[in-house]
Amino acid sequence: MSQPKASAIIRALMYRWLDVHVATVLPNYTPASWWECDVFEITKSGYFREYEVKISRHDFLRDRDKTVEKWNGWDQPKTVENKHELLARGDPRGPKQFYYVAPAGMLSHSDLPVFAGLIEVKPDLWFAEAKVAPRLHGQKIETKVRDWVGRTCYWRMHNLLRESAGQLISPQPDPQPQEASA
Repeated sequence: MSQPKASAIIRALMYRWLDVHVATVLPNYTPASWWECDVFEITKSGYFREYEVKISRHDFLRDRDKTVEKWNGWDQPKTVENKHELLARGDPRGPKQFYYVAPAGMLSHSDLPVFAGLIEVKPDLWFAEAKVAPRLHGQKIETKVRDWVGRTCYWRMHNLLRESAGQLISPQPDPQPQEASA
C-alpha cells in the first residue's frame, strides 16, 4: 500500500481521531503570533493543541529550523524566534500540547523533542497515540481568539458552499446572434 498524502492524513485525523475529542478543529490555520498549524484544535475545556503532519523523515528534520523574524518597532532591531525553542519553553502563545502525526514506524520516541507527542498513522489511515504530548503550559485560549476561530470556520464553509454552488449553477452561454435574412 502506498504512503498516504499529508492532505489525506489531515482529513482522516480530523474526522476519525479528533471528531470525538474536541470542540473546534481547523486544518491549515495560523493563530495570531504563531506558526501555521496543519491541524489546529480547541479542546472542549478551552485549550489549544497543535498537530504537525510529517510524511518523511526529511520533512521532520527540517521542522526544527522553523523561525520567524519579529519586528519590534522602528528603533529596535528585529529578533528571530524559533518555534521549537518557544515550544520547549512552554510559550503561552503556542499550544498546550504539540503532536507530530507520522506514518507508523517513521519516528521513534528518541527522535522526538521533549515537548512533542506522537500519533502514528496506520496504512489504512487509522491512528494510534504512540506518545502522549506533555502539557507545555496551562493557559486557556482567550475568548476573542475562540470567536475569531469561529468566524474563520464560518467563512471557510461559506466559501466552500459558494464554490460548490458555482459548479452546480454554471452560467449558460449567451445565445449566438442570428443573422437577419434578406
